[in-house]
Amino acid sequence: MERPNYYAVLPASVRYDKQLRPAARLLYAEITALCNKSGYCSAGNAYFAELYDASIKTVQGWITQLVKGGYISVEVLRDDGGQVTGRRIWIAGNPALPLLKNEVTSPENRGDPHLNFKEYYNRKNITSNNNTPIVPKPEEPQTVEEVFALYAGEDAALCDALNDLAADRKDRREPMTVRAAQRLVTRLDKLTNDRLAKIAMLEQAILMGWKTVYPPKGDDRERPEAAVPHRREAREL
Repeated sequence: MERPNYYAVLPASVRYDKQLRPAARLLYAEITALCNKSGYCSAGNAYFAELYDASIKTVQGWITQLVKGGYISVEVLRDDGGQVTGRRIWIAGNPALPLLKNEVTSPENRGDPHLNFKEYYNRKNITSNNNTPIVPKPEEPQTVEEVFALYAGEDAALCDALNDLAADRKDRREPMTVRAAQRLVTRLDKLTNDRLAKIAMLEQAILMGWKTVYPPKGDDRERPEAAVPHRREAREL
């Protein structure tokens, strides 16, 4: 596995934040290193999971902590069809600003924190002179869980509802593929922008045994009949 040969930045505000898990602090430092080339980090959860020998769900928990702490922001990337294709992680708060020269923190640059962070690395040239920088290429989601994590962001309830539907389909011997997961989140966005309504539709899909989500009862759009319970449900009934 390729690893970037950059120095990382770990400011005191992150180091001594007791609300962050130690691994989340380490992840923050890794993200700052990966922001070197473009000013943002495009590595996916699968990259960090392999790097730190952790699950994708665990990595998403660390990222959620950093987002809630105001240390990073996450931009979800979509194609023309609205499907999630990747993400960009931006460093918030310019941890490197105290080290910058005056020209970097000039008034015209202060309005763009992402530019400042990129400028810091580019101007300080803190990579090893004999090594070519390695930056992970933008990754498309590799698993259903990663599609949902990218889509839900820090909304744990929505992410759990999505994963519950995937688990239900697996129990029905109709496992969800990555492509199906992408279609599902695209469909959710087309049906509603309300997160609570999305969660309700996901819960309804599980209850009715549907493969995907449909508008709530009373909506003019067509809704399917309930699915026949699979064997485990039949035994419970």
